[in-house]
Amino acid sequence: MKNLMIKIGLTGGILTLGAILVAAQGGAPSTSVPEAAEGLNLYAVAETFTDSGDLEKFEKALNSPENGINNLDLNNDGAVDFVRVTEQLKDDTHLIVLQTPLGDEDFQDVAMIAIEREAGDKYNLQIQGDATIYGAEYYVVPANNNFSAWNVVRSIFRSGYRAYVSPFDYRTRPRWWNVRRPVALSVYRSRTGIFAGRRNFVTSKTVTVKTINKINYRPRASVLLTKKNKITRTVTTNKPRNPPQTQTTVKQNTQPRPNPRAGGNRRGKN
Repeated sequence: MKNLMIKIGLTGGILTLGAILVAAQGGAPSTSVPEAAEGLNLYAVAETFTDSGDLEKFEKALNSPENGINNLDLNNDGAVDFVRVTEQLKDDTHLIVLQTPLGDEDFQDVAMIAIEREAGDKYNLQIQGDATIYGAEYYVVPANNNFSAWNVVRSIFRSGYRAYVSPFDYRTRPRWWNVRRPVALSVYRSRTGIFAGRRNFVTSKTVTVKTINKINYRPRASVLLTKKNKITRTVTTNKPRNPPQTQTTVKQNTQPRPNPRAGGNRRGKN
């Protein structure tokens, strides 16, 4: 009996010490809310892009709750971030930027879609994940070059086309947008894993759009994201006849976690 009481006392002491350590670190880490790259599967982004008629429709499909493609919560405020789409172009080269507005003048680029037309119906395309989130040299590219018939490609290369710039920002959101919480990581992986299985896109570390330097774009980086306690980087490889494999590394720093922004949904004109 005496030995049992000693064991109970030691167990209680260990649990108490663990609780103190967790409290000192700002609370227990959440395992139900994905971070950074785990919140936006670039295979799903690529497939959504191919199915869109133009960039305005792509932006809506990307953020649609029904599609469930976007599960980002970069500022860790418990709400899915809106991903806006903006475009720059030079001659036959288009750069489509996916970014989240985390403040009035605070933006974080998430990924960039670059497309060039070499000649006739021959195009090159690459989707590059932002290095802060996905790690360096992480590209998702088509498994073949037969994408000249995609409606979105035909749309942006039509005569007289003007670059699309999203009218939405931190304070202005579309009427169809609803504030919602991210789903659990296991749910999101199950929901989006099918896109990698279609084998329409593969990962690469090679730049395929040769004229991307024509567009002098400076990526936007959010102060909120760079100050987070940790950033999860995910790299997915697509190997024939095998399911996608995911490797995750965690980068830690000693800077304090920023306070989440306050306020609810701000709606603007659609």
